[in-house]
Amino acid sequence: VTDANADIKDENRPSLAFLGMLGGNYPLSEFASVFAELGFEAMNVTTVGTEVTSLNFGTNDPELVDGTITKFEKDLKDTHPYIQTPASNFTVKTGIRLFIF
Repeated sequence: VTDANADIKDENRPSLAFLGMLGGNYPLSEFASVFAELGFEAMNVTTVGTEVTSLNFGTNDPELVDGTITKFEKDLKDTHPYIQTPASNFTVKTGIRLFIF
């Protein structure tokens, strides 16, 4: 068994995001209320390039060289296409609001 590890630095480009929130508020008294909120966020992250900064396969093979750089180009046949990764997040918030002022 050979230990292998690599350090990779990605160059990413985020897109415009969608953000939606829905909430409600129920007053308990003049100074307090109960609230609940539901939120959703969505966006794509596009990887435009990667760089291998460290590469170790547990061997001293000179062909395994650090600093390998891969660039992604859109609509070119001899390079990798952009990698798009969807990212989304749901949030649920509940609590009590206290009105001090």
